[in-house]
Amino acid sequence: MMWQCSLPVYAPQKRSRTRYLLLAAPKYPTDLTANHGKKQNQKKKEDVRLVQAQCRTCSDQLALSATQLRVELAALRQQAETVRLDMARVRRQLDQLMDIEAAFDTSVRTARKLSKLL
Repeated sequence: MMWQCSLPVYAPQKRSRTRYLLLAAPKYPTDLTANHGKKQNQKKKEDVRLVQAQCRTCSDQLALSATQLRVELAALRQQAETVRLDMARVRRQLDQLMDIEAAFDTSVRTARKLSKLL
């Protein structure tokens, strides 16, 4: 399972000095500017909550993927050990068969020599 998480990247906005000056001396009535500032703060808070929720979701997905990978790694290690033991057993059997072949070849040569003598 491939881990994926789509998290938008939020970069802090640079504010110029003139913007601060405008906020300090608004052209609009105070109650509209105050509501606008509150709405902006609420929007920012909602954005922060959204990003936090997405981060939690991504974190949960990442933790689940990490757990699955650990389980898979343990299974692969066990399989590798089983294969290593099987290979050692096959090598021993091959050595035995080669010894038997060499003994058989020796007995065939001996039988040919004896048949020539008769």
